[in-house]
Amino acid sequence: MPAAATPPPAAPCWPSRSRGCVISAVLFDCDGVLADSEHIATGILLQDLAARGWAMTAEESEARFLGLSLPMMVAAVEEKVGKLPATWARDLAMRLANEMAHRVTPIPFSGEAVAAVAAMGLGHAVGSNSSRGELAAKLARQGGNCWSGPLPST
Repeated sequence: MPAAATPPPAAPCWPSRSRGCVISAVLFDCDGVLADSEHIATGILLQDLAARGWAMTAEESEARFLGLSLPMMVAAVEEKVGKLPATWARDLAMRLANEMAHRVTPIPFSGEAVAAVAAMGLGHAVGSNSSRGELAAKLARQGGNCWSGPLPST
């Protein structure tokens, strides 16, 4: 008679005395949580839009575009400035990645927060609407205190 299959071990979790496992993983947002990048991205976008004839304030830009990926922004931008080059989102993503590689700084204590989650044995990942190149640049600028290992998915 074959041996009974052994169930896989349970994922580590942060326990609660009254309810068992409460947290098994933490998803960190990158922009504004781990990396102080939003003002950089906003400034680059404002420069690009102004060059195309659409001037707006940082507050207006954030109200309209915060949290959107570049491909998600195309229709709204084209509604105001006309047809964009087919490479607009890719080109702007490359510019953003380059600027992030030189200018982005960690949010204070973000590295310690990630380390604390890892020390608890909890799973953790980074979520972002950024391109992979931009995300890689942001995480690389964290000084090794925030993220190590393979680049997370976006």
